[in-house]
Amino acid sequence: MVKKQSVRMDGRTITYITDGRGKPIVFLPGLASGCALWSEVLKRCACHHRVWAFDLPLYGSHNASGRVYTLHTYHRFLYKLIRYFHIQKPVIVGHSLGSLIALRYAGEHPKSVRALVMVSSPLRDHTKRLPLLWLSALEFALHSRKTLEIAEWIAAQPELHDVLARIIFPNRKKRERALENSIKLQEELRRLPAKSYAKCFDDILREDFRPWLEKLCVPALLIYGTRDAAINAVQGTALYTNIAGAELCPLAAEHYIPSDMPGPLATRLLSFLENHG
Repeated sequence: MVKKQSVRMDGRTITYITDGRGKPIVFLPGLASGCALWSEVLKRCACHHRVWAFDLPLYGSHNASGRVYTLHTYHRFLYKLIRYFHIQKPVIVGHSLGSLIALRYAGEHPKSVRALVMVSSPLRDHTKRLPLLWLSALEFALHSRKTLEIAEWIAAQPELHDVLARIIFPNRKKRERALENSIKLQEELRRLPAKSYAKCFDDILREDFRPWLEKLCVPALLIYGTRDAAINAVQGTALYTNIAGAELCPLAAEHYIPSDMPGPLATRLLSFLENHG
């Protein structure tokens, strides 16, 4: 296993993993995970490419100059990373929030990107109404003065945890595996305040992604799970067909495809790059 490394940037320490040789691929994680999310995928891709996976700063936090990391600014941070490491025209692969950062970057710097791969991307139509429960929960989290973290709150209520797990993962073996994966992410989850979660979700659910998609002019692949409760709950695949010429790849998976199905994901990614890489 390749060891994690770190670099100082924007007044903070950024953790990353890199391996392999060849044309570069940059991997970005989602909100509640780090570069380790891509570990198994990196192993498979490093045989053919130079691979990079980066941690992202906390959503809503500030950089050294006071700029807040949001949907509209993360791509600038990615630009700094790519320039710092002299990564020439990479394929950019993003999971969940990371896929939106990759999309924005590819739209702003089309000549600097070979291709775009979006995994479990929440590309919803912002004009569609959300369930009242979602809106109420977001409003509470955004305006509450409480500082308890979501992960700690759930951990303190095992009966709720069990009910949620049974709803999202009806199959017992998949439920057990999901709970094992959640333990691996526990430390990262504990560093995410409730307001960070809520701000990120609120921005994603209200953003109009259509102008973003109109600017996209590089080859694109969208990989998504047909059993992804997080994406399906907010009609997150609504705009997938708005990407001209994009290839769609449904997998019988939940949200965390990079950790749950690294083999099929890497196989589909490498196949896509044979034609566009």
